[in-house]
Amino acid sequence: LKSQKGSSASGPREQPRSLECGHHCDLGAMATKGAFDVENASPEQQQTRLQKVGRALSAFVTRGDEIRPYRSCKDTFHDLVPMKFIYLVIFCVVSSVLIEVFVSPEFEVVAKGSPCTIVGGADIATCEVKNGSSFIGECASGLTPALKGTKPCPLTVGEYRAPAKKWQAYLVMNAIILAVAAIVLGAPMAEALLVVDAIFVFTKVVTEKEALAGFGQPGVVACALLFILATAVERSGLLEPVVDMLMGDGHNPGMSRIRIIIPAMFMSGFINNTPLTAMLQPFVVGWANRRGLDPMDFAMPVCFAIIVGGSCSTIGSSPNFVVAGIVNRKMDMNMFYPAPLAFFNFVAYVVYVWVLGPFLVKASDRPVSKEKGEVAGDELYTLKWVVKDDAELVGSTWRNRGLHRLPSARLQKVMRPRSARRPRENDGFGADASDDLTTREMRGADEVITVSDARDVARLRHVRGLMLEGDAGEAVRRLGSRRRERCLFECLLQPGVDASTMSPKGEAVAPDDFRGALLTFFGAALIGFRGEAPEGMGPPASKSSGDGVGRILLIEADVHGFEAKTEGVFSMCRPVPKSTPPRIGRRADPLRAYLSVAIALLVVSTSVAISIPQIGLGEVWLKSAPLATMCVMAAAFIIIFDVLTFKEAMLAINVKAFLGIAASVGLGTAMEKTGVARTIAGSLVALSTSAGFGTIGVCAGMLIAGGLVTQVVSGTAVAVLMMPIAESICETQGIDSRIMGVIVIFAANWAFATPFGTPSNLMTMTPMGPGEPAYTFADYVRFGGPLQLVLIVVTIIGLGVLHPDI
Repeated sequence: LKSQKGSSASGPREQPRSLECGHHCDLGAMATKGAFDVENASPEQQQTRLQKVGRALSAFVTRGDEIRPYRSCKDTFHDLVPMKFIYLVIFCVVSSVLIEVFVSPEFEVVAKGSPCTIVGGADIATCEVKNGSSFIGECASGLTPALKGTKPCPLTVGEYRAPAKKWQAYLVMNAIILAVAAIVLGAPMAEALLVVDAIFVFTKVVTEKEALAGFGQPGVVACALLFILATAVERSGLLEPVVDMLMGDGHNPGMSRIRIIIPAMFMSGFINNTPLTAMLQPFVVGWANRRGLDPMDFAMPVCFAIIVGGSCSTIGSSPNFVVAGIVNRKMDMNMFYPAPLAFFNFVAYVVYVWVLGPFLVKASDRPVSKEKGEVAGDELYTLKWVVKDDAELVGSTWRNRGLHRLPSARLQKVMRPRSARRPRENDGFGADASDDLTTREMRGADEVITVSDARDVARLRHVRGLMLEGDAGEAVRRLGSRRRERCLFECLLQPGVDASTMSPKGEAVAPDDFRGALLTFFGAALIGFRGEAPEGMGPPASKSSGDGVGRILLIEADVHGFEAKTEGVFSMCRPVPKSTPPRIGRRADPLRAYLSVAIALLVVSTSVAISIPQIGLGEVWLKSAPLATMCVMAAAFIIIFDVLTFKEAMLAINVKAFLGIAASVGLGTAMEKTGVARTIAGSLVALSTSAGFGTIGVCAGMLIAGGLVTQVVSGTAVAVLMMPIAESICETQGIDSRIMGVIVIFAANWAFATPFGTPSNLMTMTPMGPGEPAYTFADYVRFGGPLQLVLIVVTIIGLGVLHPDI
């Protein structure tokens, strides 16, 4: 929308100013009628018409919608590349030069190969073969003609250390530092990691196949498909009562956090972290939304609880398998050997969340909400509902279900039919201003009148057993099935348009029959008018919101095509986020719900059975149906049985999380190939050993080194990297290899300070789904950084208590 002041005799013409609106605002229909024409108008007409634009936007655009001033190309460049980032690039370059001059570290890589020398005549050739079977192809092809006919020497394939290229090592370190800085400054994480992978490919640090290996890993594919499975289970609603029982009514959010993280930690000891996070987070978010709480206050603590709990057994996560397999070559490490030491971490984490959680769990990107006292009456919809006999509100209260915390929703009146009244009980409550309706016990057949905005209308529709009543409910029922293809729209009616002018063929309709016109001509149901009470529930509805600006309607209609059909009727239309009505009432809906839960339980139970060696199914199932294959089959059944459509299944996948998980694999490979990860870990362990702190100091050094590397490298790679170091420490210090194995398990799992440390962290970064508020890099550092230090200290104390001889 461009506005320009007219010229005057006293000064030059001002430059045009532009506004970019975050929402789709189609004013074309009104502009064609000259309503907002400011080009061919006098200054007085310009002022009047621009005021009309402002009134239209103020009536339609609510608080929290982004309207930002137009920015030039220079300003945009500074936004994309802040000066802080440029200074950091200079700092990294200078620091690398100084480190090389004064420290000159050695970067080594460990690879499999066979040093081989071939002698022929006066020429000698030495080659290191990465794979003994490809000796002729890789080694002999580089020999001089005089050596071509010589007999290859015997090959003994083993591990050897080779120096890495220093410039590549410095490039990897600086690129990762700059990527983290870019993410902190607001760059999208997935895009930043993919750019770094591309740089590594162009500089020959990794091959293209290695950089994109994450997109083909079964574990990454399983993570993407688990989003589909989690969405199907969430929509079933069958596990909501279990989550409600675990987390309570939400009166004390701190206690609710504790009540969910304790069972989450327990379950993660038996179920792999990634599928457990995918299954549990949607229910935690749904519970918070139903009670008007911020889901961002619960998602990250639950994710970290799963990570902490996953370290209590050898089957809790992938790094645990690796460590247990290496330790079992020398000593028997049973499945719950890490549990006694992990118990100290359990207690520490519960205390940490209880004491510091309210202060540290603060998402920088929070959903914008309005306080109840700040919501204007003309921004709300007054609707009538009925409480069904099987509703979750029956036997409970509005407050106990947490509905009083919805940002704008207010319970205005409760009407009870005569058959449900007790002796001497009135038929309605709410006439007295002192009457607190939120504490009244609800019963079946109660009629409820609420006042709320469009988002809270969508939330109330997902309260089980709370149904729209009156004309709005009848209109919705007449729309029939296929509910998941519809959503709510807020539409601004053009001035001068009424129901009689809506007909595309000029059919006769009463001017006030908007509900009938929308249902007949557009297949849509009118829910209500903003700022107007339905007939019998308040003052008569006005015909306009004032100043020639049309009324705002809340409509349920088809997601696709409704805006195009009503182009000449409404000036603006925007869908209400997450307003698809729940699928209830049809005979097939409960069957689909039970099917989705059964499929999810099958996938989870199979992953547990594979993980426990005593069951004996691991080798058989891993060959025939690994986790990724099980997820593919589960997603196929969900689509075949119409639990989700193919489009809904694709939209359920969190693409940003998937890209981030896949792209982080390339970063870990680059750190391994250039020796950066080994050098950092080895240096920290050597420093703690030489400092003279004894065995406790060595264990602390292992925790710090592994915890630092696992913030960037995958936990499985960290376990492979740290175990040789742990074994050498066991030989020189005389430490039980099982104890060092537990230390490596903790270090490989504790990736709390970055969002891309584990797949669980990335899946939790946007707990409410794509396009919704997300945690930032700083949020992970603020809550996870201190937690990392606390767990290291507690682990060292636990070692001293459980193993005083070390």
